[in-house]
Amino acid sequence: MDCARYLFLIAMLLVSGCEKISGLLGKEGTSVGLTTPVPGGEVDPTYGALVKRSADGVSFRRDLPFPSEIRGKVRIVEDRDHVRVVGQSAIGRETEVLNGKVETLVTYLKRSGEFLLTLDQAERLILDKDDEEVRDVVKPASSGAPEGKTLHYLLGEKGWYHKGARSETDFEVIVWADAVGDDLPNLMVEAGAHPRSQWFSSARSWRKDDRIVLTGNTIKLLEPFNVGGRVTLVFEAEEAVGGHPCGRFAVEGAYSVKNRPSLQGDRHDMEVTITGGHIWASLLYPVILYEDLEEIRTVTSRRGSMQKHLQGSVRLTRSRAWDPAQK
Repeated sequence: MDCARYLFLIAMLLVSGCEKISGLLGKEGTSVGLTTPVPGGEVDPTYGALVKRSADGVSFRRDLPFPSEIRGKVRIVEDRDHVRVVGQSAIGRETEVLNGKVETLVTYLKRSGEFLLTLDQAERLILDKDDEEVRDVVKPASSGAPEGKTLHYLLGEKGWYHKGARSETDFEVIVWADAVGDDLPNLMVEAGAHPRSQWFSSARSWRKDDRIVLTGNTIKLLEPFNVGGRVTLVFEAEEAVGGHPCGRFAVEGAYSVKNRPSLQGDRHDMEVTITGGHIWASLLYPVILYEDLEEIRTVTSRRGSMQKHLQGSVRLTRSRAWDPAQK
């Protein structure tokens, strides 16, 4: 990454009065103090005191105001097992088979009327070298992805809009902002910056082996986009993620989603069968903090004039570091 170019871009994007935001964004776009969470460990006492329990089990709270200021990091790892890819572009048709892990990493800062999004890594190949994981920094697996760029959105009377510099000339930023802008509210939901519109009822208490079947619109609890299908969740236990109290659910089922955007600006039509795995849903707010799912996918992916068809088995791990300004 060209750090000088990146810092120059940040300076262009941030306007007078945003020094506080600039201070909260760390080197290479990573929010200061955020670490990728994993399930397990102790619950933060501040959060633990807010969990609602009764003799019937534990309930998901719906009464707490969603934080107005959040620093977040989303890490997505796809472990691909003989995924067949057919690519079509202006230069012709290409076929390949993908194996191994790729990582996408984004960080963000959301506060009242303002949202900054940085794409730190775009499908970087994770290599095993000498018992350590390293990232292939030579070429992102998703060509053309705007790595190291930051988008700055403001909330106006007609919704969210990208506040670029007056003399914006960075073509990658323009294209990325245009691709993300139409679906920014749903992408903010996916990242954890906005609450999910579909969520667990606060009137229901959960015990081990309780289940719920999601169909139609209710699958937006998992996928906040244009989705349909049937997915079953089975409650297993309470478990912390990064100190945050969560309900752990086993997941299986199938769904389809059309024209699904990604945080890096691609579009996907997807047919997904979840053969197993888990999600960790916050007991306090409508946010999923961790997903670990075994999937069989058929995907059509689009970026500009390029189109790819992917089919095969993927283990998806999606973690969200989630740090509100006030707990």
